[in-house]
Amino acid sequence: MANIDGKNFLPQHRERIVLVGFRRDLNLHHGFSLSNISHFYPTKRPALGKLLETAVDGRYILTPRLWEYLYNYAKKHAAKGNGFGFGLVDPNNPDSVARTLSARYHKDGSEILIDRGWDMATGEADFSVTRDSPVRRAISLIPRPFL
Repeated sequence: MANIDGKNFLPQHRERIVLVGFRRDLNLHHGFSLSNISHFYPTKRPALGKLLETAVDGRYILTPRLWEYLYNYAKKHAAKGNGFGFGLVDPNNPDSVARTLSARYHKDGSEILIDRGWDMATGEADFSVTRDSPVRRAISLIPRPFL
């Protein structure tokens, strides 16, 4: 048994447990171990920014009201010592890892947001500035279906 995190392959935190079983009559299990599975991880994974669309439709930029709600929701829960809230990911940081995209996405405030250069001091003073302002509200990560 091994615990493998998807962040070793793509910029998404997604832990999975891997169980491997063998039929005894095949005698394949001798010397098998998952303890060195990390040796098979790629040496470099793509950065999140390389996987995102470069041109983003304005409808995916959070509205001032939604951004203020999500921001204050996360702040409130952080003050309580728990981790509820959005995940803000810097697409330009090669070490950035997004949280797991869940089935409850867009339903419980645990959205994965893409940072566009959020200016906290200016933004907290006025969440209603235009989308082209220095505040640069986050973009919601929208799952794109594969055709």
